[in-house]
Amino acid sequence: MSNPAPLFSNMDYYKNTTFIKLMRKWNKYLLDDIDDEKLCYEIEETLMFDMWQEARKWLKENKNKTYWRKNFGKC
Repeated sequence: MSNPAPLFSNMDYYKNTTFIKLMRKWNKYLLDDIDDEKLCYEIEETLMFDMWQEARKWLKENKNKTYWRKNFGKC
């Protein structure tokens, strides 16, 4: 498998040590050859839930900062 694409487009996530750890786990999961489909599903669901939970936490802490929303949604 080639190098996985980044999951989050906001670079501030990449400054968060928890996200760095979660993304390393995600990349390791993508590069592993696991044959058990049920195990793959469980790992994927757990990692995605952890990332979602951390993203919500980050947004709560940074919702008043507007620099990360500058030009958001403009093409």
